[in-house]
Amino acid sequence: MTSQDIIHTINTVIQIQDVSVASVARRLKKSSQALNQQLNNNDIKVSKLLEIIEAIHCDITITITDRATGQEYKID
Repeated sequence: MTSQDIIHTINTVIQIQDVSVASVARRLKKSSQALNQQLNNNDIKVSKLLEIIEAIHCDITITITDRATGQEYKID
């Protein structure tokens, strides 16, 4: 998984929810241009991703998996 995969998923959710990027930007108190720049950035900060996910009224679950053991660590 890459940051681009996460951004793609966020863009998909925005489309499925039938809301505009401008509407999400208003919730974030940003210009739509600034939000578009973030959504087109291949290296976005986790804090910015979390803000956007909150603005589209979603939750995120992250699981880190140790490749050697298969042990999973869920971040709540």
